Amino acid sequence: MNTEDIMKIALDLAGLESQPEDSGISVPGEDIKKVLMGIDMETPELLLANEIGADCVISHHPKAGMQILDFHKVMDRQIDKMVSFGVPINKAQKALEKRKSVVDLNNHVRNYGRFDTAAKLLKMPYMNIHMPADIIGEKAVQKHLDNMFARKPKATLDEVVYALKMIPEYEKALSSPAIRVGRGNDYSGRIAVLMAGGTNGGSDV
Repeated sequence: MNTEDIMKIALDLAGLESQPEDSGISVPGEDIKKVLMGIDMETPELLLANEIGADCVISHHPKAGMQILDFHKVMDRQIDKMVSFGVPINKAQKALEKRKSVVDLNNHVRNYGRFDTAAKLLKMPYMNIHMPADIIGEKAVQKHLDNMFARKPKATLDEVVYALKMIPEYEKALSSPAIRVGRGNDYSGRIAVLMAGGTNGGSDV
């Protein structure tokens, strides 16, 4: 298996026909059998991978090149998501505009060649898979909540949090789901899960 094969599997699982801007292969590799994968894989993790005999390092978050510089472009998916839940497209676009601009400006000045250079020096295949993984997670959580509340239109925020904690990954996490807007006994209304869209759209979204 090579890095292209791994990316194709991720795209297929997410139902994507093309590679999104926030995902990519920085250092291609062949004959991959052992992978070190994590949320933020940087130079320390590349060195660890080299030490333990891994054949490839996969980061979830983008760490190199155009995946960083073009990261803001995938945020437009949030517009489509908002529209699918009834938000007018012009209002959805406006809600995202400020946060998208900030992300673009911040990434424009980042040191985008730092970690892929380390990977090249170590001769370590290096890639990241961001939106595909987010889409897979988003669909799973949305399906879980839809099933939980299909016959309960008056679900409260407390009940939504409880339902989320039924998912093992949330149950075991130190940073548990929390209510940031509203109170526990407030009705949730229609529940939308938004993970895939680059980064948090901000309070406007």
